Amino acid sequence: MGSAPSPPPPPDASVVSAAQGAANVNTAKAESFFKNANVDSPEGKVEWEWAKDSSGNYITETINFRHVDTGALLGTEELRKPLKKVTMTPGRQAIFDTEQDVKLKINQWALQQVNLIKNQQLNPLTTDNLPAFPVAPSSPQLDQAPLTPGSLVEQIGGGDVAAHLDGVKIEIKGRLQPDIDRARQREVVRLGQMGLEPGMEAYDNAMEIVTRQENDLYLEAELKARGDHTRSVQTEAMIGDFANKTQEAKFRQQKVVVDHKNAISVQLYQIAADIAQFMIALRQQSLQERISVRGHNVNEITSLIHGGHVQVPQFANWKGSNIAPPPIADATYRSYAAELDIWKTEVAQSNQMMGGILGFAGNMAGMMLSDRRVKRDIVKITDDPRGFGWYSYRYWWEVDGVEHIGVMAQELLEHIPDAVVTLPNGLLAVNYGRVLH
Repeated sequence: MGSAPSPPPPPDASVVSAAQGAANVNTAKAESFFKNANVDSPEGKVEWEWAKDSSGNYITETINFRHVDTGALLGTEELRKPLKKVTMTPGRQAIFDTEQDVKLKINQWALQQVNLIKNQQLNPLTTDNLPAFPVAPSSPQLDQAPLTPGSLVEQIGGGDVAAHLDGVKIEIKGRLQPDIDRARQREVVRLGQMGLEPGMEAYDNAMEIVTRQENDLYLEAELKARGDHTRSVQTEAMIGDFANKTQEAKFRQQKVVVDHKNAISVQLYQIAADIAQFMIALRQQSLQERISVRGHNVNEITSLIHGGHVQVPQFANWKGSNIAPPPIADATYRSYAAELDIWKTEVAQSNQMMGGILGFAGNMAGMMLSDRRVKRDIVKITDDPRGFGWYSYRYWWEVDGVEHIGVMAQELLEHIPDAVVTLPNGLLAVNYGRVLH
């Protein structure tokens, strides 16, 4: 049985990168050549030339391309430093010279102004001779004497109203009682002259009439007593109400006098406070004027300096179109991928003829091609505690392939050599079942 064909040698990334870098430099040179065209305008010319040192030699910088692993020099590129030369027309040059002369004179005036105010600015700004701060007015003296209300009439009707009413009744009845007694006596005499005695119907009827008359008199006396009592109480109420209103008027008058005194004190205090506030505002205004006068000269100088800025006329550069760099690296990798496709086809045919050489003795289960030489875009992800690393990568033949995660067979030989197998084509494969257990 024949051996599988050997894979095509992978391209050297450093060599490819150097070739790509050199191509990019040449492309940049071409872009610079076309972008920085000379300009010939009514205001003047812009010309490009290579800068030289004092000895007349070109000012250059050399770029070296070296191998990533060995450091061997793969190529060099020499870059020259460009020099932009601007020449204005005589008319534009005269205008420019005039403008520069004016601005230089403005700067000289500014310098003269600085000398004039130098001493003033060196002296510190003080508050000497400003209006003095006013003395704060004292608090207003308010009349704090307590108001004294007068005595009020709180009771009318002679104290005990019922007793007063009874007294009036007794007084009136006392005046009527002698007349009532005489009238009763006369009636008894009259009835006796008529031969009537107590117990007789005519006598008893006559005396009942006398008794009713007496009761009417008593009732009339009581009503009169009540009327006299009511008038007396009303009179006392009127007198008491007048006395109370008099006391209220005196109290209000006393309060008005106190309020007026306090209002005058507060008004005087407000006037003093307004005067103090005016003095403070006057002092602040005086200080602000002093600051304004001090800063005005500085602002003048600043304006002069700003107007004296020297400006160089600007000439716009012509912008050329971008030139894409030649795809050397992409073409190289695509060519290599095509060679790998042919190689994989040959390997598949060889393996079919050999009856599946990768399946010998069942020891190749979990095997994956993990040779560093067939991988690109290698980025280390983490370190394994056993001393090797884990990486993300793509195979050379996968132009747009997805990323894989795994180890490098050459690195694993130093730590787990029994997990690495050399394939018949010379490439290294890794038994990930052994690595992961």
